[in-house]
Amino acid sequence: MRSIRYFITLALMAGSLYSCGGGAPKFSNPGPLSTVKSASNGSTSSSASSSSAASSTAVSVSTAAQSSSTTASVGTFVAPPALSVTGSGTAELAMYQSDRSPYSFSQFRAVESNNTGNNGYDDATLDPNSLRVIDLGPFYQGYPTVAVDLSASPAAISFAWPSDRGYSNLICDLPGSGSYNLDALCIRSLLQEIDSMANSDSYILSPSQGRTFGQLTSDIDPQANSTVNQQQLNEAIDLYLDVANSIANVRVVSPSESQFQYSVTIDSLDNLASTLNAVKSVYPSRAMVRIVVDPGVSLTQYQSAIDLAHSMSIKVMIELMDSQYMKNYSFSNYQARIDQILGTLKDVDAWEIGNEVNGNWLGSNVAEKVAYAIDKASGTSTAPLFLTLYWQLGEDDAAHSIFNWVSENLNAGEISKLSSVGISLYPQEAPLGASFYRIMTTLHTVYFPSQSVYIGELGYGGSGVSGSWWWGSPAVTDASKAQTASTYVGLLLALPYPISAGPFWWYFVEEYQSSPQLLASLHSWYR
Repeated sequence: MRSIRYFITLALMAGSLYSCGGGAPKFSNPGPLSTVKSASNGSTSSSASSSSAASSTAVSVSTAAQSSSTTASVGTFVAPPALSVTGSGTAELAMYQSDRSPYSFSQFRAVESNNTGNNGYDDATLDPNSLRVIDLGPFYQGYPTVAVDLSASPAAISFAWPSDRGYSNLICDLPGSGSYNLDALCIRSLLQEIDSMANSDSYILSPSQGRTFGQLTSDIDPQANSTVNQQQLNEAIDLYLDVANSIANVRVVSPSESQFQYSVTIDSLDNLASTLNAVKSVYPSRAMVRIVVDPGVSLTQYQSAIDLAHSMSIKVMIELMDSQYMKNYSFSNYQARIDQILGTLKDVDAWEIGNEVNGNWLGSNVAEKVAYAIDKASGTSTAPLFLTLYWQLGEDDAAHSIFNWVSENLNAGEISKLSSVGISLYPQEAPLGASFYRIMTTLHTVYFPSQSVYIGELGYGGSGVSGSWWWGSPAVTDASKAQTASTYVGLLLALPYPISAGPFWWYFVEEYQSSPQLLASLHSWYR
């Protein structure tokens, strides 16, 4: 579970200022590593160059009269092809406001950070295939908006950016050096992700989705993209989320999803019977609770909790050790604690053997502790092993970014013993949104191809959590929590490969009595 700094949120759409309090930070965003480079004297931004690269598979679009049982379509739209690779060097990037005026660098930074300065700068350059961070904080004053030096091409850049639904992480592919309309590059990347997402599920875009897809593709044509701006980028983000939601509504009723476990987190055994009854009201079947094992609480109480949940046909995942406790255990004490839990608790349906393991607040010997838990649990129990990573790509240092950490700290033998790998996600602290499909696809196909995926922890605006970025609404309300939950469950269910569970809402115990919209949102995905 995560908690982080006090922040001030700028409501960009409404022009209002909000503030929220949070607990002591687990880390402080170091901010960009290079922000004072001299301004470039390059030429004005030009349209992105075209490419003769082969286009991707066409996205089918249904007619307005098409019945739900028909798969015919009257036309197709093709996602824009990749741009020609131009080589390493400096990329000059122009980003345009809705009135078509370019953002200055300071204006861009204010939006990216949600007016919080260094603590909200999260830009990074990435390997476009592995999504490992190459350079943290690469943006500097460009002409007219941003410049970035690329040591290799093609490359991708990552940064936080808002739409009318809230902040997302944007991953935008760059062909290399040159001058580009950044809005157009980001729209291009989003359209390619929509194309991949739709075709992987043989999903036919609705007429309105198809019209938007086609118009955006036309808007970013290399010969006519000089007017592409925030309006079109917002439309692309909305389309991405709408298509994911549509796919999820189809997938959630398919036989392949019959093993999916609807899940929440129980972080306190107080009023357990009432909590489990609330779980059953939200998820009458196929429910799973993740129970956090806290130091100082008798393991016999946890066994009683397991037995009570099972008596109500609720499965139980035991979290061996929450990330907040890891730093308090020496390696030998950690081994003893894991041995004690695994040797005492019986009839556990799944073990979370590591929680937010790439977080920088876990202390020393984290990789060794994770390896020990994997080895010990796999040798002690036949229950599946789950591993939860903390989602962040540029909000902390590169070593703790999700894919860099996995690459450097897990070996093939350890990975082979895992059944499922997921992410802990707090959008205020590290926005995701419109990069969800790409992030989870990379997680599965590049790093964990034999494992299912899940959302291992999700929360918004709960006690002790704050951050620079908002989702759903700048003000934390029951409605914004509900929108967060619904969005991410939908994004999860839209993935085209095995999904085990989610979203393991962290604040279920403290919020189920006071957040009816949140519960209705969680229940809305139940089938």
